Amino acid sequence: LLAETFPDAKVRCTDLAPDMVSQAEARVKALGISGRVTCQVLDMQSMSGISDASMDVVTVSFGLMFAPNLAAALSEIHRVLVPGGVMTASVWLEMPMIPMLGKVMTKVLGHSPPPPPINPLSLAAEEALRIPLSDAGFDMVSDEKGTLDFSLGSDPEESWKMGTLPVASKLKEMEAEGKYGDVMSIAKQAFEEEVASWKDVEGVVRVPTGTYRLVICVKT
Repeated sequence: LLAETFPDAKVRCTDLAPDMVSQAEARVKALGISGRVTCQVLDMQSMSGISDASMDVVTVSFGLMFAPNLAAALSEIHRVLVPGGVMTASVWLEMPMIPMLGKVMTKVLGHSPPPPPINPLSLAAEEALRIPLSDAGFDMVSDEKGTLDFSLGSDPEESWKMGTLPVASKLKEMEAEGKYGDVMSIAKQAFEEEVASWKDVEGVVRVPTGTYRLVICVKT
């Protein structure tokens, strides 16, 4: 979207997950903008491959809450931005998929799962993001709330893959351990049961409205 909106801009699209980067590369190729967009696997907590003060804008879409070391991630973003550079970041305030996935994992485990090591809603509280941003050297110039509706499609396999992406690695790990039975079959059945009420008349899985926070900050 950035590359399409700003045709003279050079965009670097990054993610820690190789699968996500592969999807981005396919999208970039389909749009015919490979010459202006670079896709790469990158940890925002350690962006050593990006030079100091080399980026005008950094966007983090629903990613900061997944950084084990938020201070390190914000420090790196601050480092790569030019003086006066802008960072935009979105974080979840409410996300219906989180409790749904908790129910799926309960079916697999036979009991309620422990709290996730990284909570997708960990930055929902106002001060949870405001204070770290200030400590990292950012001046928050905008702080807004919004809502987001999206679907998981109508194809059962694609819906399953997209809807369970946050717990996919854990499910594979449990399957490899061999202590929880047919993990994938149990999880798929539980997933189908949980999202059945989300399907519209055409069979499209429409996730209930989520609420997010969007902040815009300037490097000071």
